[in-house]
Amino acid sequence: MKIKEIVFEAKRIPRKKGQKANSKKHSDLYTDENPKGTIHGLGFKDEATARSSVAKIRKSGRSHAHKIQAAVAMEQRAKAAGKAGPASIYRKYINSMKKKTKAKNEAAGVGIVTKQNATKDVPVGGEYMNVKKLGLGKGKPKKIKESVIREAEARIQHAEDLVFFDGSRGAKRALGELKQLASGGENVTIKWDGSPAVIFGRNDNGEFIFTDKSGFSAKGYDGKAKSGDDVEKMFMARPGAQKNPEGYKALAGKMKSAYSTFESAVPTSFKGYFKGDLLYFNTPVEKNGQFIFKPNIVQYAVPTDSNLGKKIAQSDVGVVIHRLMDEEGRESTLKDFDIFQGSKLLVIPPITIEQAPQVDDTSVRRLEALVSKNAGLIDDFLNDQKLREMKLTDLPKILYAYLNSKVDSGLQDLGKGFMGWLQSSNVSAPKQAKIAEYVKANIRTFGAIWQTVEGIMNVKNNIIDQLDNQKGTVSATINGKPGGEGYVLQHPAGDIKLVNRSGFSAANRAVER
Repeated sequence: MKIKEIVFEAKRIPRKKGQKANSKKHSDLYTDENPKGTIHGLGFKDEATARSSVAKIRKSGRSHAHKIQAAVAMEQRAKAAGKAGPASIYRKYINSMKKKTKAKNEAAGVGIVTKQNATKDVPVGGEYMNVKKLGLGKGKPKKIKESVIREAEARIQHAEDLVFFDGSRGAKRALGELKQLASGGENVTIKWDGSPAVIFGRNDNGEFIFTDKSGFSAKGYDGKAKSGDDVEKMFMARPGAQKNPEGYKALAGKMKSAYSTFESAVPTSFKGYFKGDLLYFNTPVEKNGQFIFKPNIVQYAVPTDSNLGKKIAQSDVGVVIHRLMDEEGRESTLKDFDIFQGSKLLVIPPITIEQAPQVDDTSVRRLEALVSKNAGLIDDFLNDQKLREMKLTDLPKILYAYLNSKVDSGLQDLGKGFMGWLQSSNVSAPKQAKIAEYVKANIRTFGAIWQTVEGIMNVKNNIIDQLDNQKGTVSATINGKPGGEGYVLQHPAGDIKLVNRSGFSAANRAVER
């Protein structure tokens, strides 16, 4: 069966001067570049305007794909304008349409996910294996499931990685957000280093589920544990339990004992799931007037007489929640931390920084000038349509994987060893040759990209060092030195994470699991 339309959420490619109005080299479906296709009267001034606009899109008589693209365009514009409410209304409509898309495509035996979807974000957990996991190796690329893409889209990008996925616009946004930190840090929160990752909540039947990411998405078995015994059996049945029986037995026992604490905290009327990381299974040890706990790499200390410390004292289990999720895998932000019952499960609320850092304005201005000078070249080098025609759509992900490979060996002189790394990677020989030729032909641009990435990273790391040495409610150390996983810079257009890759990332990857 032939499918006429498969919908992607791709970045808009505006029409350049001299291009034909209906050229395939740009996207014009939802813009005034093609008046015949424009759905007029759409806006994002407020939520009422957004709801009215969604109604107009529904009644427009346009194709299914056209309606989604129109809504995506308005959502993007709303986010860029800082209109989170209107953007969420467009997102709700987009998600409802995507469900219809999925049903249509599954009925036809066609998957709806392409590499175009995957270029927006790349999972960070297990960074070593990204090249292999993303199908960049030899032979036929692996299909990427829709659930994987949803997870990737929900993840937060490193500030410097915005260059790979959004070109000069991403670089300017990263620098702009970092510069704004000097005026206040109310939108910057601690990024907790919890472990293990858990998913818990109630299904549509009201049954309580407590599991981890692997269990929730399991295909060969039912990993959505409905009792403490189910949790224990699930962990002990995994292949890793044979290699490390004592370690798995200890973890399985802790997860089993925590089941009832999580279940009692979630109201029976609630439907949906919470995604988060465990911070402690038992009330942390008190030492020198502080609660001390170390869920993974980072050790945390919280004064016992602080508001957070008093809540910790009343709790048995601590968890940090990252996202809400429904049965279909659609994710959203948890805003109501009062939803949980009792005090035995402590859901840690966002902890903001208490003092604005100083920002190296000279370095920022120099980088802004560099980006402005090379913006056209950078955007042309990373142009989605151009890369698609060259069959190099995964180039941004390859650059990302290369950067992650440098975490262990040092993050200086980025780009200079790229060709050597490429030859030893899992990227196929024909693609290696194509990339090498492309880089050689655009060597100035290639250098400017890495100069920008390295510059953003340096500004970011300076800010992180300042934040790590601040005395606040929560102090974090790695191997006795100040520093945690990092921080999250919250923004309506998309959150950005501030992580010192040569610090936390290197320490995290050095741990044998």
